[in-house]
Amino acid sequence: MAYLGIGFCAGVLVCVILAKSGVLLFSKKLKTLSNEALFDNSARFMELADKYFSSYVKEARKDYDIKGNEILRTIDHVRKTLDKYETHLNIMEKDRENAYGSITEKLL
Repeated sequence: MAYLGIGFCAGVLVCVILAKSGVLLFSKKLKTLSNEALFDNSARFMELADKYFSSYVKEARKDYDIKGNEILRTIDHVRKTLDKYETHLNIMEKDRENAYGSITEKLL
């Protein structure tokens, strides 16, 4: 009867050891599979996102080029007018300097 109890305990011990090693093996395999699935899903997501957004990026660049050129054409008139004012102001400033310079010479 003692041998039967020792055999039973040994059997339980062996089952516990096998169960723990099986759980460890299963958890490692599950972790590996989940990492592979995550990597594959990430790669597929990036491919789909690239396909989806690349057309929007192209359209946005085209719109930016068109609207950017329209804006440049619109403000070109303003830029030319400002350039004329700047030139005129520079001439006026030189004339003012000459006038004050001649007044200063006459006063001295």
